[in-house]
Amino acid sequence: MARSALDKAARLAARGRHAEIVSLLEPQLPIYRESPRFYYLLGSACLRSGDSGGAYTYLKRAEQLDRTDADTKLALAALHLRRAETERAVTLYLEALELRPRDPVATRALAFMRREGSTELIPALVDSGKIARFYPPARGLPPYALPAAACLLVLVAAF
Repeated sequence: MARSALDKAARLAARGRHAEIVSLLEPQLPIYRESPRFYYLLGSACLRSGDSGGAYTYLKRAEQLDRTDADTKLALAALHLRRAETERAVTLYLEALELRPRDPVATRALAFMRREGSTELIPALVDSGKIARFYPPARGLPPYALPAAACLLVLVAAF
């Protein structure tokens, strides 16, 4: 069965292969220009690859197409936090919590900003790579899900 570029991108995201997602999806822009999932996957990959400009462009388009996607709000909030734009980050994390109450990423990010979110500490968080804990989790199956399911099927068939 042929997989769409979006399915391939989701699988790559689950494996942490973000640069490959950008290479895969950017040429597909004319095909998926009205797909919020496309823009989310591409924007999220740019965010994780360190391309803030691309991340902002694609995530804002995803938000325009679907204002009710909590993951897009989380990714945009993380981008604003990365830029030390804490007021906008707080607003977006709160919007994500309205859409998905008790979201662990939004809750953790807001607690961090309340405790130690001074604009002097945020660059150190970005430099250390620890900012990634405030990114939304990758959509898609974890990389070990299919092999584990295949092993389970073999065991069931053996019995």
